[in-house]
Amino acid sequence: MSYNPSANFPYKKLTMNHNEVIKKISEIKNNIPKYSTQPYRPLAIYQKLNLINGKYYDKFIKIITTDDLYDKVNVLTDYFNEQSRMKCSFNNYLEPINYFRIYNKKILHDVKDKTPHNMREYIYAHIKECNLFKVSTAAFVYDFFKAKHILDFSSGWGDRLLAACALKIKYFGIDPNIDNHCGYNEIIKLAGDQNMQCVYRSGAEYLPSYVIDDRISQHGKFDLIFTSPPFFDYEIYSSGLQSISSYTASAEYWLVYFLFVVLIKYIPYLQIGGTMGIYIQDIKNKFIVCEPIVLFILSFYSNMEFSGIITENFPMLLFKKKSDDIMTNKGMEGKFMNAYSNIYRLSHRLIKQQLYNNYIIGTTFQKNIVNDNVENNMYFRTFFKCFVQDETHTNIITYGSKKSIMPYYVARAAHMLKKNSTFYCPKTERDPANYDKDMNFMPLHFSQKILDAKEQFGLDILEIDVEMTKKQISFIKNIIPVTFKDLVINYTDYDPQLKNIMRETINETVTILGIDPNFAGTIYITVSVTLEIECLYDIFRSAKFFVVQTNRWDFTKSYEMSRTKLVYSEYMFAEDVADVPINCIPHTNCKIWSSFKEYSVDGDILWLSAV
Repeated sequence: MSYNPSANFPYKKLTMNHNEVIKKISEIKNNIPKYSTQPYRPLAIYQKLNLINGKYYDKFIKIITTDDLYDKVNVLTDYFNEQSRMKCSFNNYLEPINYFRIYNKKILHDVKDKTPHNMREYIYAHIKECNLFKVSTAAFVYDFFKAKHILDFSSGWGDRLLAACALKIKYFGIDPNIDNHCGYNEIIKLAGDQNMQCVYRSGAEYLPSYVIDDRISQHGKFDLIFTSPPFFDYEIYSSGLQSISSYTASAEYWLVYFLFVVLIKYIPYLQIGGTMGIYIQDIKNKFIVCEPIVLFILSFYSNMEFSGIITENFPMLLFKKKSDDIMTNKGMEGKFMNAYSNIYRLSHRLIKQQLYNNYIIGTTFQKNIVNDNVENNMYFRTFFKCFVQDETHTNIITYGSKKSIMPYYVARAAHMLKKNSTFYCPKTERDPANYDKDMNFMPLHFSQKILDAKEQFGLDILEIDVEMTKKQISFIKNIIPVTFKDLVINYTDYDPQLKNIMRETINETVTILGIDPNFAGTIYITVSVTLEIECLYDIFRSAKFFVVQTNRWDFTKSYEMSRTKLVYSEYMFAEDVADVPINCIPHTNCKIWSSFKEYSVDGDILWLSAV
């Protein structure tokens, strides 16, 4: 392809050919850096309690990365994912791709010999870019710890994946950035083995537990968890799905509600004797996380030992797992609480809220009917969460009707649920294989007392008992507020993380169904709470909406009324679809509801959403 300097961004891929890339990949194993044990002062750590002394156990280890390693191996990452990286902004700087567009004339004027290499070097010298994690550094870490199976819950630009492929090490990555996944697939195709390496597209905090469980069943637990999470808002990706998009309030919110939640979720998957490494830095007066991370692990995990740090430029916080017993470290908990309450006050408050408040998880589900083959039916479900008071801390109530759906979403929410809580759920949803063994499950025997019911829901929507449905709704609206007097459900004030989950899921559904996001007709939908329609408004910017609301709560602040017609349904318990206007069909419990197999109503979209 010919290069036009005025029109084409000078990607480094233009300076490399396929054979060079293959050769560089083969050289990764021969270019693992050495290290020095000379004392040094670690960069980017700002402590208040001096928990980090700069050593790994009893000695200093500083990785020595020579300049020639960039051209030898570290440039490789940009062959696969530079296009995505150039859309990313660093520390509020302009994205490189936009810098090229805005200052194109100046760049063309200043660069005399307009080769892709010279143009790219000019841009690098004039704009800050999101950092790469060096392939050579990843190779050093894998070699140093003799890694055999790696978990990386923020796969980034693919550097650590590439090192694992080159060294023929099993690697399981997780990353929500859609733009990077073509690059990941190309790395595995060119350098790896899809039976050994993979990257799952998801946020680490809501990856379904069954996905990681399947991985463990095939390959065993991980002996190395090693990752480099995005440093709060220091690097902003283009896809809008990274963790910072849900926790914009402060670095402390990101630290507690993303990073600590993810650590809680994945530490159990580390094998005894395995190492967890987190490559992260403090940013003075803005983003102090290294010491709080160490405090958190030491205080709440008696089975985790802080091994110290290894550095290249920035620190890798290292922990070793001593046993599978996960217990609060009583000896450190007092120190932790005292330190946090006096020094890291906001983090302290958020951690207490996260650990000691509990949740009622409510669920809604959608079923898009493809045909009568259950395996081809497409489902998705989201959940909302509500804080409850201390006296209700052992009670978590779920409600819904699909046993095949609930475990998936409870798995997504598992990081929020307190150990040894009691789960009340419809008995058809009880599947021990999908739940944590430390949870207690009551398969709605209590419904016989509260609802005076012999059975909650059947296995299929065709079996729904209308009278039972009425009683279930009565329970939801009346019994819960009585039982939990201080429970407040604010239907329009969702954790933004949940909206991201819902939006991503709906986007996937829209893609699979082949629906055009630029669709300009009418979408018929039923609404009981507003999260789903808020996402649909975001996705279908040109559509009009006919909303059938299932209750009389005032959601008008959440509706875009300029393109919405709102009605309240009178057909919730209709038994025959023939008795129901077409726009109200999604909102019924009709026994022949599933016979309605068309998505289109006179060219418009019927969004089958059942409550």
